[in-house]
Amino acid sequence: MAWLLIDTESDLLVEIPASALAPETVRAQWERLGNDEAREAFGQKLGALLESSLIDCLDSDLKPPTAAQTAYAIAITKRLGVPASAEVFRFRYVMTDFLKEHAPVFKALATSASKNRARKSGAG
Repeated sequence: MAWLLIDTESDLLVEIPASALAPETVRAQWERLGNDEAREAFGQKLGALLESSLIDCLDSDLKPPTAAQTAYAIAITKRLGVPASAEVFRFRYVMTDFLKEHAPVFKALATSASKNRARKSGAG
C-alpha cells in the first residue's frame, strides 16, 4: 500500500510507502468525520503536519529561512533601504546570499552608531 503525493501544476508524483494500517485508519477517521466542515478541518490539520514533515526532508538550503535570519533581513532592509525579493524569504540559500552581501554594511553602521552614542554619553 502506498500514498501518492501529487503536484498537479508540475505533474510531480511521489509514491510514499505506507503500512496497511495507515490507509485503513485514515479511511476510518474520514468516515467518522461525517460532514464537510469536519473533513475540511481534518484536511487542514493533515496538510500542516505533512508540510512540516516535507520541509524536514528538504536539503537545508531549500528550507525556509530561520526566524532569526528573517528578522535580521528585515532590519537590514529597513536600515539600509535595500529591497529584498520574495525569494529571500522563501529559500535559505537566497537568504544566506542576501545576508552575506548586506550584513557587513549593516554591522558597520551599527558599530558606528554605537561609538557615536558612547562618545555623546561620555561627553555629558
